[in-house]
Amino acid sequence: MTEVEKKAKRLGIRVKNLSRADLIRKIQTREGHCPCFQIKGGSCDKRECCWRRECLVNIPGRSFRLVFVPKAMTS
Repeated sequence: MTEVEKKAKRLGIRVKNLSRADLIRKIQTREGHCPCFQIKGGSCDKRECCWRRECLVNIPGRSFRLVFVPKAMTS
């Protein structure tokens, strides 16, 4: 069982017949967040989201390039 499935079960979400993305969206909803994981064409201002990195890299039909800026340059 994956960590996502374990988390869903702890939250009382049935995991059967759901894609990983659908399961994560259900977790987001149950936790009181917008169910926005991998929504095509979406943008993300939720820097604290635990799914953010996976989400932005894997949105179907979109290509992203991660750019890491040293902390000193962001001040």
